[in-house]
Amino acid sequence: MACSVRVTQRAFDQLDDATSYIARDSPEAARRWRDAILRDIESLQHFPLRHGMAPEAEAAGVHVRQMMHGLYRILYTVDAETVTIHGIRHGVRRPLRRGELPGG
Repeated sequence: MACSVRVTQRAFDQLDDATSYIARDSPEAARRWRDAILRDIESLQHFPLRHGMAPEAEAAGVHVRQMMHGLYRILYTVDAETVTIHGIRHGVRRPLRRGELPGG
């Protein structure tokens, strides 16, 4: 059975920021990147537990998973039949702090 996927406003804002940054050099590359990451997010409908826990989540004792899309981390939680996307962050950014994690 497929899960529903919900994207928080914060994650949408981060997606828009990353897309705008990429578009400075190439609007077409930005469009392709955005389409591809949205396909990856939608793929979480099926087998969302296939990706591991985010390293900072384990240390904080919070169940946040991460899926990589190139250099970007898609941070999400899985509850019953819903996958919630909480953030889309470039991999070189500092790890999230406890208060920035869902339930942290």
